[in-house]
Amino acid sequence: MNKRHLFGFAFYDFANTGYVLIMLSFLFPLFFKETIMDGARSSDFWWGFGISLSVTIAILLGPYFGHRSDIGNRKKIFSYLIAVAAMGVVLLGLLAEIPVQGYFIILLLTNIFFVLSQIIYDSFLPQIAPKENASVVSSFAWGFGYLGGLVCLTLVIGAQGGSTNPSVVGIYVTAAFFVV
Repeated sequence: MNKRHLFGFAFYDFANTGYVLIMLSFLFPLFFKETIMDGARSSDFWWGFGISLSVTIAILLGPYFGHRSDIGNRKKIFSYLIAVAAMGVVLLGLLAEIPVQGYFIILLLTNIFFVLSQIIYDSFLPQIAPKENASVVSSFAWGFGYLGGLVCLTLVIGAQGGSTNPSVVGIYVTAAFFVV
């Protein structure tokens, strides 16, 4: 096993768990509800629908992107997917004042590219670890990912002056954390 590849694999988990924690689980759903949807009763429906639809579309596109990464440059495709997802996170902060429909489309695209990046990420495991060590490597990356999520959450709350209220600042910190 190449330790450099192992840590590269684990560090992606470190970074992407910040996205999952902030953008999908903790602060951003509240930001979407309170800021984008202005507290509308239907906001929970639209949030759930948007995330479900984005995952469904990513699942349908997954075989195409998986095939392209198998026959092409996997790292290049992976980097492209991450870059688009990260740009989407930045746009979600920059464009908080656009109509709800436009914001919803950006949310959809951002999460589609994030889920697709996960599909390609998982395909790196057989190249990084022999079959007998794959579960250990995967578990290490998964655990390291949780540490990354906590670090990202700490940075977001710190950047927001100790507040756990959703804000554009938290979105930007999450995007920066994901990219770095």
